[in-house]
Amino acid sequence: MIRLLIAVVVSFAVCVLPYHARLMWQAFSQPRLADWQLIIPPLTFVFYYLNSGLNPLLYAFLSNNFRSSLLDVLRCRCTATTQVVRVTRQVVRVTYETRGHATMNTRTVHIHSVN
Repeated sequence: MIRLLIAVVVSFAVCVLPYHARLMWQAFSQPRLADWQLIIPPLTFVFYYLNSGLNPLLYAFLSNNFRSSLLDVLRCRCTATTQVVRVTRQVVRVTYETRGHATMNTRTVHIHSVN
């Protein structure tokens, strides 16, 4: 568990740090960019969003519980029990005022409550 936590924190730092370093660099540097520097902003965005795609992979490879639960779901072997619920139908009338005008609009909303 500690190994997974360390991996998630390190991957977050590695993926997000280039984005924030670029923001600091642009804030304190000259506004004129060379041709090779134009690739840096999209590249830092890719790293920034790569963190979101990397987290499920880290969980899949570093957590035995996650792997076994994922395999159970993929094999349709859910262990949860089915619960029977009674559904009733209520009709609620909602009246609201639009942008301070005197006209009122009324809608009927169907709410399904579970008891």
